[in-house]
Amino acid sequence: MIGKYFITNHALERYETRTNKSKQDTRHRMLRDLHATRNKKIVTIGKTTHIFYSQPSTNVREFIMEKKSGRYIVTTVINRNRHDSEIAYKNRLKQKKEFEKNNK
Repeated sequence: MIGKYFITNHALERYETRTNKSKQDTRHRMLRDLHATRNKKIVTIGKTTHIFYSQPSTNVREFIMEKKSGRYIVTTVINRNRHDSEIAYKNRLKQKKEFEKNNK
């Protein structure tokens, strides 16, 4: 993903509760996860982008972002286990197909 990222307070708080680190460290970790090129699946539905980032542990984080005037605004972060994340990823792909079908 190329561009600027803006992180909402809601997304920062959700990520921070899972890491127990300071806000600055949490922001750095979020940006590192977003810039990582490996272990990432990206689904774009209209102006909303869903990034599924697989961590080395058993968790998968889903970053939900909206694109506004060339910038990505991180609205929320969802932490799931691998099985639930695959279900969510398939659901996002279905939503993308329906969106593309309705907007042709």
